[in-house]
Amino acid sequence: MHDLIHDLARSISGDEYFRIKSVDSWNIAAKVRRASIWQCNEHSRIFESFHESERLRTFLLPPRYETLTKQVAHDFFLKLRCLRVLDLSHICVRDLPDSIGESKYLRYLDLSFTTIATLPESIGSLYNLQTLKLCYCKQLAELPKSTSNLINLRHLALEGCKISTPPELGKLITLQTLTIFVVGKESGCGIRELKNLTKLRGTIHISNLENVIDENECKEANLKKKEYLDKLTLEWGNNNPRGVAVDEEVLEALEPHSNLKTLKILSYGGVSFPRWMMSGNLKNLNTVSLIQCLNCQQLPPLGQLPFLKKLKINGMDGLKHIEGEFIGGSNKVIKGFPSLEELELVNMPNLEEWCGAREGDMPCLGTLKISNCPKLQRFPHLPSINNLEIGDCNERRWYWPLDFFNP
Repeated sequence: MHDLIHDLARSISGDEYFRIKSVDSWNIAAKVRRASIWQCNEHSRIFESFHESERLRTFLLPPRYETLTKQVAHDFFLKLRCLRVLDLSHICVRDLPDSIGESKYLRYLDLSFTTIATLPESIGSLYNLQTLKLCYCKQLAELPKSTSNLINLRHLALEGCKISTPPELGKLITLQTLTIFVVGKESGCGIRELKNLTKLRGTIHISNLENVIDENECKEANLKKKEYLDKLTLEWGNNNPRGVAVDEEVLEALEPHSNLKTLKILSYGGVSFPRWMMSGNLKNLNTVSLIQCLNCQQLPPLGQLPFLKKLKINGMDGLKHIEGEFIGGSNKVIKGFPSLEELELVNMPNLEEWCGAREGDMPCLGTLKISNCPKLQRFPHLPSINNLEIGDCNERRWYWPLDFFNP
């Protein structure tokens, strides 16, 4: 906002807006509605100084208060029952009092980058809450069970958290943002909870897929109908005791909508990729990452994807040969990977050969990274490359095409 517009807005708001600039400016009007604190050395006074401001609706603290008191006073929420917006991100608050449940009008709560360890069950009483941000709250292990009562919640941001999903999250049918969903074994924590969350958009990371009982659960999740999702990450745990066939059935049932732009698959235990990756239906994909899919023996025909720009394959022990199907599929007319700009082949200890590329394939490929592929001896002529990164490979054994690089 331009300074002139900011000053005009402040002059119009009068006593309804309050901004603390220094320790000497604690004369807070009782009818203030919006408060932001920008400079204060007496941190202990921040919360108690607003006890008379019963009309306060917006309370903002900037990130500079890392050393602020670790507790919010119990009566802070009892006094300020009209709060709509509360931003306590980037401070060292460890917990919230149960009295937060009295802020019935609260619509926006940001606790991101705090040291908070638990949230009170009274959170479930905030029926008007629309946004709950808990990004990078690394000490927070779980959400309260009452989270499923937040019937008007639209955005639940959990990036950077190692957190279990509360039961019956599927009740929150207004959710648009759900960045992380951890599949649990307990009742109401299964992947079928995603069934009625038809408004999901943006990014979702579904982890602990080893806890899925069978593919029918995944079909109920109905990812194929979630047309507003742009980025999907599917992750299995490292200690997956189940058979290869079960993982293949699960991934087959997790087919996303064709609008998807970014797909990442982590620690998948199957030998082959699902049919929906073979068909070329996901034509809007621009980024694909296949990480630690150790058992996979063949790559899907990703070369058919017209808008794919970035492809990363890391940790595929079962792959020995990259063949023509990967680049062009069965289509001999359309060139493979027409938009691909960056390609990484990393940690492929048994990869011996990459062949099958035709003249004109990968016309936009500028960056190729090959690392820890000790058995790789041959790969195709790729004249568009201007950035080649090679590491932990036995390059002396390689067959180099005579005109591999641009003249």
